[in-house]
Amino acid sequence: MTTIPWHIYRDTPATPAELDAWLDQPPPWRAPGQPWSERADRVERIPPQFPPDGMDERRARRYQTTNGARELNAINMALWLRRPLLLKGPPGIGKSSLAYSIAYRLGLGLPMRWEIGSRTGLQEGLYDYDAVSHLQATRAGKDKGIAEFITLGPLGTAMLPTERPRVLLVDELDKASYDLPNDLLHVFEEGGFTIKELVRQGGSSPVLPCDHAPGERPITVVGGRVRTHHHPVVIITTNEEREFPEAFRRRCVVLHLERPDNASLAAIVEGWLGQTDAAALIARYHDENTDVLLQALFLERLGAASDEVQAALARATRTDS
Repeated sequence: MTTIPWHIYRDTPATPAELDAWLDQPPPWRAPGQPWSERADRVERIPPQFPPDGMDERRARRYQTTNGARELNAINMALWLRRPLLLKGPPGIGKSSLAYSIAYRLGLGLPMRWEIGSRTGLQEGLYDYDAVSHLQATRAGKDKGIAEFITLGPLGTAMLPTERPRVLLVDELDKASYDLPNDLLHVFEEGGFTIKELVRQGGSSPVLPCDHAPGERPITVVGGRVRTHHHPVVIITTNEEREFPEAFRRRCVVLHLERPDNASLAAIVEGWLGQTDAAALIARYHDENTDVLLQALFLERLGAASDEVQAALARATRTDS
């Protein structure tokens, strides 16, 4: 084994050698089984990258770890064990931004985001079969095969056998039905899933990933089966509106993000607003979460009085006012 610092994720980007060593040392339950270059079903695809100085890139670059060694240890434990990182904490504290930071610092391309609602099911995350368009094409004599009407979802795209893993953000899983967390576990533990419409026809089928670019060539699915190579980096957020089943929690690395201390908040403010003297301003909004704090400080920079800002934020962000 190659010895490297176990903090593969830290405040600076990981080196190519560190990334290779991390990928070459999975735990036995996540081992790929064969070299990627020898897989008949391998997917050779460069994922979408962070646009330079775009919002996603700035969001990733300016993320501040705020819970010290506890946060870094939990993140790196999830990375090495190939387990989902379950992020708990109140809204607006930066849970989803952590997924962008991990993807950015590990050079894994833009993360895929799967927004969860009360009616979201596993199928939505795996793939979509547009049966209506398929039927219309058949009636018009333009049917080119069922695969043309299948698009992988964010979970399905993250499970593709690519040379480097993708980062998948499953956002606000606590909004989902009771069954979805356990359904997710089944896909992760199996390391893949089947596209039943393609299993019936066999052979190789071209389908589109969820984040395909216009004109991008489809990727090939063999025998209707998608099997991951490197297990995706999965970040799951929850606002703790409900508890998850014990079996689900045991298979995740759980991290509860707390409100940053004043020193961390000052670093965040400096990163976004360029203010280096924010201590007194931060003290006025000590009960607010991070995004509300940034909004308040921005308004004050425009010349609004602090009492006006506090009153406006109270009306805009609190349900009891």
